Amino acid sequence: MKTVLVAVYGVYLLILAWIDFRNKQIPVKWLLIGPVFVPLFIYAGNDGGILGNALGLIPGVVFFCISFICKGQIGAADAFAILCTGACIGLKAIITAVSVSLFGVAVVSAVMLISRKMNRKSTIPYIPFIFLGYVAAAL
Repeated sequence: MKTVLVAVYGVYLLILAWIDFRNKQIPVKWLLIGPVFVPLFIYAGNDGGILGNALGLIPGVVFFCISFICKGQIGAADAFAILCTGACIGLKAIITAVSVSLFGVAVVSAVMLISRKMNRKSTIPYIPFIFLGYVAAAL
């Protein structure tokens, strides 16, 4: 059951990634689907138990704080996606997912800046990188 749940949540993140890539914003109705997965993941169980799921909220809270401090430079939808994903997969896995996503953003940003396809003020969608991090953490 857990494998199916991980795959279905992956498809959900892939849909969010596609919407974010195309529109650079996520409709709230799509974001509100994410919390539905949390009790399912808790029921399916993970290595850290319920405490691991609760601790998985920490990176999302940190991203919300950064979003508030930086006046929206990091989108609230990105923070919410990290919050839901962390609650689903737990602290260890979300740390892996966020690390991979930040590394991916750094590489893509560097390539785009060097090739002059974007400048310092340009924005790129972050949820596609969260999806890649989730896949890396799920493997």
